Amino acid sequence: MDSNALPIDSPAAAQARTSRWSWGRFWLTFFIALIVVLLGLLGFMLYDDHYVQNGHFFLGTRIGGIDVSHKTPAWARAEVERRIATPLLKPLTVTHKAREWKLDTPGIAKVDVEGMVSSAYRAGWDLPWYERLYKRWLKKPLGVDEGVRFTFDRVRVNAFVAKLAKQIDRRPIDARQYIAGHTIKISPARTGFSLNRKDTRTRILAALPEGKRELKLNVVPLPPKKTRRDFKQAIFINLSENTLYLYSFDKVVKSYRVATGAPGFRTPTGDWKVVGKRFNPTWHNPHMAWSAGMPESIGPGPGNPLGTRALDLNAPAIRIHGTYSDGSIGSYASHGCIRMHIWESEELYPLVEVGTPAYIRW
Repeated sequence: MDSNALPIDSPAAAQARTSRWSWGRFWLTFFIALIVVLLGLLGFMLYDDHYVQNGHFFLGTRIGGIDVSHKTPAWARAEVERRIATPLLKPLTVTHKAREWKLDTPGIAKVDVEGMVSSAYRAGWDLPWYERLYKRWLKKPLGVDEGVRFTFDRVRVNAFVAKLAKQIDRRPIDARQYIAGHTIKISPARTGFSLNRKDTRTRILAALPEGKRELKLNVVPLPPKKTRRDFKQAIFINLSENTLYLYSFDKVVKSYRVATGAPGFRTPTGDWKVVGKRFNPTWHNPHMAWSAGMPESIGPGPGNPLGTRALDLNAPAIRIHGTYSDGSIGSYASHGCIRMHIWESEELYPLVEVGTPAYIRW
């Protein structure tokens, strides 16, 4: 037998067995305690997750840019209402010059506050429990920013733009020269306006979700084709008093006594214009009853029926011209033309342009 072996029942062997059992019991106790601690910690974490933190947003949660970390849905709801919904639902004011109109934004738009808050809340609480614990206890941000849910009725926007156009659009009105009694008048021109509907609709649709609540309308001016400047000159012939008036715009600048058509050869009334000017004109026989026996033409000089100056009108065979028959002036003596003293026809001639209106009235 080995001299170094201990008898089984020796005190040393018993002590060795006791020592091994003590270490084993220690480690077993340690591991059990560790498990109990871990289970307790897990239980506490679950309790904190389900009861203490329940009803609060996760760290790193935003709604429309508003940080709602660790806040309650009620707090978030009130904040989103104040900072997002209220500004977005303010009426939109559009202006043109001194006029303004308001788009009833609350009546056509909606901010889904409840949907935004609920979605941001579920972003954290719909995670698996272990992922929620991981993020909470290690303070890992959720990294969620729920977008603004703003919707509006585009059909109502189109109707609003149509209403604006109806109130703003105005066709331009041309200036007009007309006769009032025995006076030439000029009605004022008026600029028109046209709302750029497409641009207005596009800008309103962009402004509503941006929160912009004031817009200047894009209104295009429509200038008239004719203004007062287009009526700088006119002739008015009053047959009842055998007087020719030269107008500058609507003011008389010259007046001349004239001879007009004799009975049977009445000077035609109407709205005519000067279509030609002749210096020292040649008279050509019109081959009418009154011109029978007269030469085919008469050149410039004394005895010429047209005098030294003639203004042709677009009334058939009618002109304003000088006459050597000074005694006929002021009477009804012509064959339809308007006769003037030679010197007065020469004075009028350079003052009148081709295209000048010539109004003849009784």
